[in-house]
Amino acid sequence: MLNAVLLLLLPLQIGSNYVDFRRPLPWNVSTAWNPNIYSLDSFTRTQCGVEHLTIKFPWTSYPGMNKEQGYNALNFWWTPHSWVNDVAIVNAGGCR
Repeated sequence: MLNAVLLLLLPLQIGSNYVDFRRPLPWNVSTAWNPNIYSLDSFTRTQCGVEHLTIKFPWTSYPGMNKEQGYNALNFWWTPHSWVNDVAIVNAGGCR
């Protein structure tokens, strides 16, 4: 399982062993965790979105916890400055 947190932060100053951000981090970070910092330039998808769309899955009765078919509609990962607008999702998993 991937344990990750994505924050979009504006750096004020970058040194050889530090980064000063415009605003403080919402929690303490330890170098023992081997944190990574990426530039927005490293993202392969940005400024993309989904609009004016209806996604319909077949209606099914609830089969029980962890036995669902997995009807999931959208997943944006590592896509800063992206959007979903005017989208309807019908009968998606976990939305009963």
